[in-house]
Parts: sequence; C-alpha cells; structure tokens
Amino acid sequence: MSLTFKLIGKSSVLAVSYFPATDLSDGDYELGLTNFEMYCTLANVNSTNNKFYYGNEEIVIPKGSYELRDIERYLKHEILRSHNEKGKEDEEFSLVIRTNKTMKSEIKCAYRINFAKPHNIGSLLGFLSNRVLELQQ
Repeated sequence: MSLTFKLIGKSSVLAVSYFPATDLSDGDYELGLTNFEMYCTLANVNSTNNKFYYGNEEIVIPKGSYELRDIERYLKHEILRSHNEKGKEDEEFSLVIRTNKTMKSEIKCAYRINFAKPHNIGSLLGFLSNRVLELQQ
C-alpha cells in the first residue's frame, strides 16, 4: 500500500492532522520525502551585497530574490544600457556567469571585476571579498 500526503503552506512550520488516523500496525513502513519546493521568497540581494564593479563602472542591483541566470541577465542588460548611453554601441562586451560541475560560480568577462570594493555581490557568487578578476582576452 502507498500513501501520499501533500502539505502546502506559507509559514516556516507545516503540520497536518488526519482523521481517522492512518493504521500502520500491519507491517514495516518507511517514510520518505519525495519532493520539496521552495520559491524565491527570501531576498538574497540586499544593501550589503548589491553592487557589481566592472572596469571603472558600478552597477547597483535592486534588492530581491535572484537565481544566477537572473543576475547574469540583469548585469548584461545594464552593461549594454551603459554602453548605449555613452555611444559605445559598436563595442562588444562579454559576460558569462555560470556554475561549474562543483556548483561554484565561474565568471568570464571582457572587463576587470573587482570584488574587493564594499557591498559587492562577490560573496553571493562564492568569491572572496578581496578577489579581483583580471581582464580575460
């Protein structure tokens, strides 16, 4: 026999009571968690880690809950917007942020990235606070 219990809630504690109680007296049973879903409800970017320094520029990332691809997409958009405002439309840039097989972040960028400046996003991406990534060609 197999039973599935579904718990849904918005608090940090989920509890449920079933009536009548499930009778487990007729054999050995195992309990296992088959799925756990949590939506981005806690901000991982805030005023302590919302800056990205590249070249001589600074991008401020709005407070919120982001996945890695969202951070990459936002930074690319802001770099492109900055280029267009400065009339550098033909200048190419490259920014790739991804995880490797060990689930650590990798960044490839056409600019020097400085994680040593205050309130930078480096720690969220797994980089030390004194790390400077030099220009890759």
